[in-house]
Parts: sequence; C-alpha cells; structure tokens
Amino acid sequence: MPLPVFLIAAATAILSGGYGVKKGFDANENMDKAHNLQKGSEQIVKSSRLALNETRRISYNKIKELGQTKVNIYIYSIKKFLQIYSKIQNVSFVNNIEVQNFEPDSISFNNFKQISADTISYFEKASISGIAGGSLLAIGAYSGVLSGAGGLAVASTGTAISSLSGVAATNATLAWLGGGSLAAGGFGMAGGMFVLGGLVVGPALAIGGVVLSHQAEKELYAAKNNKDKALKYQAEVATIILKLNSIVKYAEQINDLLKRLDEYFSKQIREMVAVIDFWGCDYSKLDSKRKKVIYKTALFAKTIKSVLEINLLTEDGNLNNELKLDEILKKNEEMLISLTK
Repeated sequence: MPLPVFLIAAATAILSGGYGVKKGFDANENMDKAHNLQKGSEQIVKSSRLALNETRRISYNKIKELGQTKVNIYIYSIKKFLQIYSKIQNVSFVNNIEVQNFEPDSISFNNFKQISADTISYFEKASISGIAGGSLLAIGAYSGVLSGAGGLAVASTGTAISSLSGVAATNATLAWLGGGSLAAGGFGMAGGMFVLGGLVVGPALAIGGVVLSHQAEKELYAAKNNKDKALKYQAEVATIILKLNSIVKYAEQINDLLKRLDEYFSKQIREMVAVIDFWGCDYSKLDSKRKKVIYKTALFAKTIKSVLEINLLTEDGNLNNELKLDEILKKNEEMLISLTK
C-alpha cells in the first residue's frame, strides 16, 4: 500500500536533516583542523622570525665590532706608526723578503698611508653626519675605505648603510642588517622578507550545514596551503641563519686576530720610537740590533695591513670565499706566532 504523501515528505525531511547534521559535524571537524593548522603555521613563522631577527642582530653587532677594531687600529696604532716610520731615512730591506718594497718611500707604503687617511676621514665625517654605525658596518665588511669608483665614498647625509655609495650601497646584506629593506638577490629572498598571507577567517556560523561544510573544506585546504608556506619560510630562514652564522664566525676570528696583532704591534712601535729618539732617523747608521727593531715593526705593520685588507663580504653581500678566508687567517696566525717568539 503506497505511503501517504505526508509520510514520504516527513521521511525526506528527516533524511535531509540528518544529512545536514552530518555535514555540520564534518564542517566543525574540518574547521577545528583548519584552526589548529593555522595556529601551528603562525607559530612556525613567529619562531622562525624571532630566530632570524636575533641572528641578524648578532651579525650586525659582530660586523660593527670588527669595524670599530679596524678604526681603532687605524686611528691609534697605524697613524702613529706612519708618522714615525715616515721620518726614517735610507731604509733598505733588500735582505728581508717579507718587507721588501715596504720602505718609507715605496709605492706600497704610500698607498697604505692613503688608505689609512681615507678610512679615518671617512669614519670621522660619517660620525659628524650621525651615521657612525653605518660606517662601522661598511668598514667591518670591507677593507680600506677608498674614495672614487669601486670604493666607499664619504657620505654626508642620510642614515646607516642606505646613504653610502659604492659597494655598500648595493650590498643587500648590509642594507638589511643595517635596518633597510633586503634588496633583490640578497640571500635569495628577493623583495624582502616573506610574510604569510590569506590567513583563515572565522567560520560563518549562521550558514546552514551543507554550505558550512563546503566552506570548511575550502578553509581546511587554505590552512594546509599556509602550513606548506610556513614550512618553506622556515627552511629559507634556516638557510639565511646558517649564512649569517658563518659571517659571525669569520668576523669574530678576524676581530680576534687583529686585536692580538695590535697588542704586539703597539709594543713594537714603542720600541721603534725609542730607537729613533736615541739613535736618530738614519737607518743606514744603525747597528744590526736597532735595524732589526725597525724591520720587525715594519713586518708587524705589513702583517696587520694584510688582515685589515680582508673583505669579509663580497660586493653582492655574500660571505667571501670561506677556503680563502681560512687560508689567510691561518697564514697570519702563523706570522703572529713567529713575530712574538
């Protein structure tokens, strides 16, 4: 016997309602999953960003410290050495290969004087302009500051690295560490730091079960997509941190070597001053013991000059060739040991 129409309608309503309720439960479950995924993604990004900012801060400070050490050596030790050594006459190191062509009248020595004067002038003018921090960052990353093409010209206005011309102005790493935006190509993070977008919005609770389910599936998909983005961001940040840690490592090593060299160099300069004050400025009239003092002081100066000339970063902002840095540091460590025996 056929069911009455009203019973069929009632059964259909019950089944439809059950289907809607089921979809509603599914929607709630998917929304919960989306919410948890999104919270996890946000935490990944937040943790990565905090770690990156801390490493960035450390890198900035270490390069600045190296720059300050270089400036101190130029202003105090080297400036005094250049003043005294320039007065010595008839210097000849023909029998001393290590310091050949480093006599007071040599081209190499005069170039060293010019680099020293330019670096001191650059830092002093930058300090007057209120951008001392930026100048220390540039000096720490590169060797002597030279005026003209290919070097770091003196900046008179602006702030930090962004106001400098020359290689520092195009160095995305320095600009980024100094507080500016990360230029295209810097560490492969073109256009600046990646920021997650399209965060999951709250569910529209007033919408019916079937429609809510459809929306929840979309939100769950979006949340999974954001998780993928967060993990990609985490990996990119990890790569940057590795590179920054390498920069920190070499900045510390160069800084340490320069400080130890300068400690002995300062003592050696005092010995040279004592020789000149008592025995005069004519190298040819000094005995072998006093000549050795002049020779050793010149060798210290040339050694410390070679360390000051180390470029921590390349012009495109990456760490200089690590093998080369290791070789240079090892060679100068050995020179320091031989000089202090």
